[in-house]
Amino acid sequence: MRFFLRFTLLQSSGTFRVMALFFVCCGAFGQSHCHLRDPKRSVFDAYPESDGYRAIVREVDTEARNYVERRLPFRVHFNELGDHTLYVALRGKRPLGLIYVRSEESEWGLTEIAWHLSLDLRVREFKFHRCRNRYRNALEQSLFAKKLTGLDYESVIALLTRTGRLGEVRRYVPRGAEELATTVVRSAAKALVVIHSVWNAELEKLQDLELGMSAFPHADSFERLVSENRVDASEASKTPKSKMVRSVRAVQARAEKRRLLGRVIETRLHLDSENLVVRWHLGPENEVVSILPVDDDISLSQREMLEQVVDRKLDRISGERTIERAAQELATILETLTTVGRH
Repeated sequence: MRFFLRFTLLQSSGTFRVMALFFVCCGAFGQSHCHLRDPKRSVFDAYPESDGYRAIVREVDTEARNYVERRLPFRVHFNELGDHTLYVALRGKRPLGLIYVRSEESEWGLTEIAWHLSLDLRVREFKFHRCRNRYRNALEQSLFAKKLTGLDYESVIALLTRTGRLGEVRRYVPRGAEELATTVVRSAAKALVVIHSVWNAELEKLQDLELGMSAFPHADSFERLVSENRVDASEASKTPKSKMVRSVRAVQARAEKRRLLGRVIETRLHLDSENLVVRWHLGPENEVVSILPVDDDISLSQREMLEQVVDRKLDRISGERTIERAAQELATILETLTTVGRH
C-alpha cells in the first residue's frame, strides 16, 4: 500500500483553485484503470524535474469513439471503450506535461507506446513499453523520432498519405522499420484525438494553471480572461487591427480575499517576418514586469528587444519600435477582455 499526493482542480464561476489531497492507492490505482505498469517510475523518467503526478481516469464511451473515427483521416475501428487514464506530471502544484499510453495492433502482436505530450497537445517523445519488433530501439533513437518532437495533431496527420501510409518523413526512418514507424504515427494521431475528445475540459484548466503559476507560483486562484461575448482571448486577437499579436492566452492571478496579483499572457508575436511565442508578466496595474520567451532558443537581439518595454505600463506604451507596437496591440485586446464568471 502506497501514499500519493494528488492535486485536484476545483472550479467555481470560472475560478479554479488547487487543493492537495492525500489518498491511499493499492497497486497504483488498480489494474483495471492503470495503463502504466509503474506510473511513478514512468512519470519521473519522462519528467525528471517532477516530484508528483496526477492520474485522471475518464470513460471512453460510444460518443467519443464515433468522434475519433470521424476525426481520423484513415480507416480505424476504435473499439477501446471503457476507462482510460491520462497522467499529469507535477512539480509541486504546477503541471509539467502529460503521459498517455496506447496499445496498437501490429503484425508482431500488441505494441504498447507511451506518449509524452505537452499541455497544449504537442509531441515531446514516445517510448515503447512493449514491442517485439527488433527495430524498436533504432526507431526510438532515430531522426524520425526527433522529427515528431513539437508536432500537434494537424502536423502529425500531415506525415501520412491519404491511404494512411508514411509520406516524406519515411526518409528519416531506419531501413526495415517502416511498418513500425507507420504504427507510431497513426498511434500519435489517435492519442491526440482521444485526449482532445475525452479530457478537453481538464486540459483547459491545466493549461491555465501552468500559465498562471509560471509567473505567480503562490497565487490562491486563477481566472481565464475572455471577451465580453465569451469569446476566448485567442479569438479576440483575430481582428483586422491585430497585425503583430497573432494569438493570446491570458489568465489573471489572485491572492486571498481576491486581491489581484496581476496577469500573465502568452502571445504569438509576428515580428520582422518571424514568429515568437512569449509570456508577458503584468503587475496589478498592468505594468510589464517581464517578457520571457517560451522557447529559450532566441537571439540576443530578440531578448534585448523584449526588454525595451519592461517596467512600463502596458496601456501607456507608445513609440514605433517593433515591440512597442506589439504592446499597443496587446493593450487594445486586453481592453476587450473580462474574467469568466465575474459578477
